[in-house]
Amino acid sequence: MGIDGNILQFLISVKRSGVDLGRVCTLGRQEVAMPAGQIRAILDRFGFTPSDFDRLYPWQSPPYYGEGLFTALGASSVTAMDNSAYEGASVLHDLNEPLPPQLHQQFDTVFDGGTLEHVFHVPNSFKSVMELVKVGGHFISQTAANNFCGHGFYQFSPEFIFRVFSPENGYKLKKLVLYEWGTSRWYQVVDPAVLRKRVGVINSKLLPMLVLAQRVEARPIFATPPMQSDYAAAWVASGTESATPVSGQVAVNSDSGKADGAGKALARKLLGPAVPKISYYLNIWRLRGVERALYKEFKLSNAQAFMPVQPGEP
Repeated sequence: MGIDGNILQFLISVKRSGVDLGRVCTLGRQEVAMPAGQIRAILDRFGFTPSDFDRLYPWQSPPYYGEGLFTALGASSVTAMDNSAYEGASVLHDLNEPLPPQLHQQFDTVFDGGTLEHVFHVPNSFKSVMELVKVGGHFISQTAANNFCGHGFYQFSPEFIFRVFSPENGYKLKKLVLYEWGTSRWYQVVDPAVLRKRVGVINSKLLPMLVLAQRVEARPIFATPPMQSDYAAAWVASGTESATPVSGQVAVNSDSGKADGAGKALARKLLGPAVPKISYYLNIWRLRGVERALYKEFKLSNAQAFMPVQPGEP
């Protein structure tokens, strides 16, 4: 867990958009993964350098923890929650378990710098951190999106984040940004439900995801499990009575085979044993065409789904 240049600029963009951090809870203590000079350069650029910067970030004394950064950005207090006290967390809780009622709505801001992908019980962990936030407060995170296989238990998609931080769960997703690790290229992601198709990504670099969501109402979280938007839209369009399969029933496709068309039947008659071999190569050609089309659609240059934005901007 930690704060690098992109996360710091995202926190600055959150502050510049008018968010009052107030009482902050971080999931684990957040290490600042930058030298003091880089920290100062970013804070100077946006006018957030604290007067006691040199005391907070002495040049020769890494690692640094992030409490000073949150304070510089307006936090009134910073509390760390963890499953263990080994890094000095003052609130101990296993996110696999339900959040104790006394911790509900105790913080204006909850910050996850890279914890939730390491927690096995995903619904429990997200519900817990969402319950920590006061109505009117915010959840801010960086999490793993692409090319982090083996980093934690999970990688999360934009679809997942949009469906979790939804009005049904009392939240409004205000910003979702992808960036390529080691670069300053940021892309704000369009909701797949608005785009009416899946928003996927094929790229060659580590791709973290930055999230800003506001709790706008105290509603039961996950009272209805989120559904992937393209399936939900297809079920509605089909006119079926229920979007949820009935327990114990299995859909069966009665058309277990596909008859040849007239052209293929004639080719099979004329070419005989050569047909399977021809079909094999034709299928390879067809699948490669599908692959090329998907690669084009799922590149970050697809402005339909990914809008370039400047780091640090509100």
